[in-house]
Formats: sequence, structure tokens, C-alpha cells
Amino acid sequence: MPLPSSDLPGHRQLRDQVQAALDSCVERPYVEFKESQPWEKLKQRIAKIAMSMANLRDGGMIIIGVSEQSEDSWTLEGVHEEHLPTYDQDDTDAFVNAHADPPLSLTVLKHKHDEHEYVVILVREFDDLPVVCKKNSGEILKAGAFYVRPRNMACSRPVESASEMRDLLDLAAEHRTRKLLETMRRVGASSTLEEVSPFDDELEGL
Repeated sequence: MPLPSSDLPGHRQLRDQVQAALDSCVERPYVEFKESQPWEKLKQRIAKIAMSMANLRDGGMIIIGVSEQSEDSWTLEGVHEEHLPTYDQDDTDAFVNAHADPPLSLTVLKHKHDEHEYVVILVREFDDLPVVCKKNSGEILKAGAFYVRPRNMACSRPVESASEMRDLLDLAAEHRTRKLLETMRRVGASSTLEEVSPFDDELEGL
């Protein structure tokens, strides 16, 4: 099935983000470029990057069709015509989520820029619990690994320190606290909410 376009209604914010990433041509923790290759050759790397971005505040995006010439030089060549049909939303969901626990929320689109087409995989931040790799695959994916994007670095690797794990657990704690407060509001626990309001105020800016 052909990929939907970023020009479709409802994708404006994502389209603007992709355009800004291609215009700047700079990788960041929330943006990673990959050169054009068929899905089968990239799927393990994409799964690893996706899991690490799901463990990142606000998630991130993978843009396929940008090749690296040197450490600070990129070529915007787009996805090769023969590679584009190999990318599919269902295939991406199936492979990535066969390795991720809990499952990731992904959106796969094509984006046109300067007459070239790119494949964009949007990765949303985890919803409740941090994502762990649950299954080995080749030399890239290792069961039991919590993949992360280190601060100010555009790379994906397993947690390597107590501080990185603490950051991940703190993010999970924020999610759970917000869900608890939302549940309390839904059931009308107004008196209890008044008691926790100072903590709620502290969370407001998070």
C-alpha cells in the first residue's frame, strides 16, 4: 500500500518539523537521517532508533533519503525510486513492535522536498512504561536493552549509567503522576485534588 503524504490534512505540524530538519540538515537527539536503502536492510537499525526515540521526551523522527558525506556534510538525495515501495506502515509496525515492549506508536509518511521524496517515521514518546527491547535480532538488537538517545547526541545505545536510567524512570514517573491526576479529576475527587494541588502546580510546567 502506498505511503500517505505529509501534505495530507492533519499532518501540517509534522510536515513543518520535517521541512525544518531537512533545511538545517543537522542530526539531533530527536532527528536522525538514514541514506536510501530498502526496508529489509534498514529495519533492524530503524527498530533500534525507534525504541530509543520512544524513550526520549517528545519522541523523534527518522528521515530516510539523506546520505552522510562527512561528519558535518549531508546530501539530500531522497529515497531511490526502487526503494520507496519497500516501506509500509504495517510492515514497520509489525517488525518494530515484535522487538519492543511495550509497543511503539509509529507513523510512516512520505515527504516531498526539492523534487525528492523522503520516507519519514515519526516516533511518539512512550505512554506509560519505558520501552525495552524484548527480542534479539542480528548484531543490532539485544533483548533486555533499554535504548536511549544520550543528551545532546544523535545516536542510539543502551543505557550506560545510573543517571541515564534515573532520567528514564523520572520520565515514567511524570506519566504515571499525570494519569493519576487525570483519573482523580474524572471521578470527581475534588477534595483530594485540593490536597495535591501544590504538587500539581509543580508539574504544570513539565
